[in-house]
Amino acid sequence: SKKINASGVYFDTRVHLEVNDARAFFTKSEQVYDIVAFAYLDASTLFSSMSNIRLDGYVYTIESLRTAFDLVKNDGLLSISFASGAEWMMDKLILMTREATGKTPFIYTLGGQYPYKFGPIVIQVPKGEIDPPEEHGAFKRVSIPPSLKDNTEISLATDDWPFLYLKKRGIPMDYLIVIVTLTIISSVILLATSRMRWGVNQTHFFFLGAGFLLLETKSITDCSLYFGATWFVTMLVVAGILLMVLGANVVAMRLRSFRFSFFIPLIASMIVLYVTPNDFVLSLSFVGRLLWVLIMVPLPVFFAGLIFSTTFRETKSASSSFGANLIGATVGGFAEYLGMAIGFQNLSLLVIAAYLASLGILTLIRRK
Repeated sequence: SKKINASGVYFDTRVHLEVNDARAFFTKSEQVYDIVAFAYLDASTLFSSMSNIRLDGYVYTIESLRTAFDLVKNDGLLSISFASGAEWMMDKLILMTREATGKTPFIYTLGGQYPYKFGPIVIQVPKGEIDPPEEHGAFKRVSIPPSLKDNTEISLATDDWPFLYLKKRGIPMDYLIVIVTLTIISSVILLATSRMRWGVNQTHFFFLGAGFLLLETKSITDCSLYFGATWFVTMLVVAGILLMVLGANVVAMRLRSFRFSFFIPLIASMIVLYVTPNDFVLSLSFVGRLLWVLIMVPLPVFFAGLIFSTTFRETKSASSSFGANLIGATVGGFAEYLGMAIGFQNLSLLVIAAYLASLGILTLIRRK
């Protein structure tokens, strides 16, 4: 773009090019601007194969729009340009903008057509009190219908639920069909090829696998908010988890047997992750956020690894236990899609529930 852009805007001394995630830039910017413009930012690509949010997921949330509005000068303007064939998505953006700024936005559509079933829309919110023009070129100002102000049929996108392209909370039926089908196929193949026997001990390893992979996929999604939706995030999360797994194996080699006390720091670390607000992590320095992702986020994996290694060493059927763990990991990975219904923060409760279920099963085993 810098080399062949016809207008040569990148050679203008007033232009400063930032190659970064938009949300990450909002967080670190110390300047204020005449205009902050969201110019047709619309990604159809998933951030990661282990996450179901899109690359622009955390850009179009109430918290993101609120942060962007804070970067606008007192006489400045927040502008959002978007195009979609879904009228409800345009309504959703209007409602999100109003919620984020506390002001009723000005809406412009091509030819002033409303409702706008197809085509671009421009949403503008001035920081101060101005009399907006009736038109911008081919775009004409339209009025927001009173019915939209009380619309409860649309779920607004937030950092906990960053799904601009879903009208309401819930897992789409086509997703459910694929998830259930793949889970059944994976489970049947594992059960058939390994001829594994399923017992109480295998159920314990099932829940360990489910908790582990759900925690990993959730961590990748969460941490993309802290550093932006780039490859750097996946590298950090996976590196932190692998280091914790390695550390757990090193410690487990020096332990003689499993201890129930391992569950105490495991559950405690999960509770810390659950109650810690995203704003606290975002307020940390780069080094602080780096340490949080490398140490605190994967810390539960260390204690879960101790439990897995010490109990796996005592199992009488290693292949069956490992197979059950893989089935659990499959279920746990797919459980990340539940974030579409309950939000990503509440996925931590599912991870805690999986580990508590493992604790309960182990208690039954030890009593026998």
